[in-house]
Amino acid sequence: MKEIKNNFSRNSSAENKRANFIYELVGKVVDKKLKTDKNSQLFYQLTVVIENYPQVKAIKIFPNNLTKQSIWKEIEQSNYAGKEYLFCCKNYMGLYNLVDWKELKDHGSN
Repeated sequence: MKEIKNNFSRNSSAENKRANFIYELVGKVVDKKLKTDKNSQLFYQLTVVIENYPQVKAIKIFPNNLTKQSIWKEIEQSNYAGKEYLFCCKNYMGLYNLVDWKELKDHGSN
């Protein structure tokens, strides 16, 4: 019987690296909407203005993807207003999903 080689290992490794890549986006939250995905999981969709990736207009936030659950509470309470952030996101099929963020103090001021 002829052995069949698995050619998926190379591709899955490259896909895995891309899936785990963290995009660092600098910007502000303009608006938020609470939504539900096809599995009835709640998530927030943030409308954002990003300085270093202006093509990014939205970031999704799923509670199970966050490194700190305090981020979810900050979004719920709208504690992001008027603040600039470094958004750490993973890209999943062209959509940016937040995993962490850091408030930038005095960013861009002299």
